[in-house]
Amino acid sequence: MKRLSILLLIALMYSCKQVIVNQGECVMPDEIESMEIVKNKNSESDQDSEQDEQEPRLCTMIPQEKDANLDTNVTLINFSDKQKEKMHKAITRIKIAINSVEFKKRVLAHTYKGETTFVQNDGLTNEEIYYIIMDAAEELSPQVDNELDLEIQMYYSRKRVVGYTYPNVTKIWVNSKYFNTNSLAAVAANVVHEWTHKLGFGHDYKSTSRRPYSVPYGVGTIIKEIIEQM
Repeated sequence: MKRLSILLLIALMYSCKQVIVNQGECVMPDEIESMEIVKNKNSESDQDSEQDEQEPRLCTMIPQEKDANLDTNVTLINFSDKQKEKMHKAITRIKIAINSVEFKKRVLAHTYKGETTFVQNDGLTNEEIYYIIMDAAEELSPQVDNELDLEIQMYYSRKRVVGYTYPNVTKIWVNSKYFNTNSLAAVAANVVHEWTHKLGFGHDYKSTSRRPYSVPYGVGTIIKEIIEQM
């Protein structure tokens, strides 16, 4: 059964008006090395400068679900080198968060108005939604490959839209206005949000009281909070 509802023309674009303030972030062990290289280069170029820097906080590795093995296959378009580095860090955290015991537990326990459900769930239970996510069979490439496939293009707009996509394309767009300043957790949440549209899940076009409980918003929030707790 095709899970993507027929949309009105005005709602053909999935736009995500999430603005999340950057917060203190942890770093992965391999990121420490690259930070040290940059720090050493800066010290060599300016021996007299004094830097009052706090030691980075290492990410806490969270328990992984035994049978979860979701991988990623991401193509980046119009990204600067700095933006690419940031997105790759976000993708690394997505893989850890989405394969975690905590992610499964929170998706299965997601509630709306006291019921264990998501809004606009296409008649699916929380457990069915979880396994659709982990199968990763996007509607435009419907084979089960356990791989988050994404083509992400950077653009700039002054509008309050963090990212958007269309149901008939594989590509998603992210707005550099927010990407450049958002936390890695916020970037990851937006990527997963847009990707769940590729699985056939939608949400209200306008901001409604129930929209945060849809699959794209609900799952995006879960990813964001898990990464913030790492």
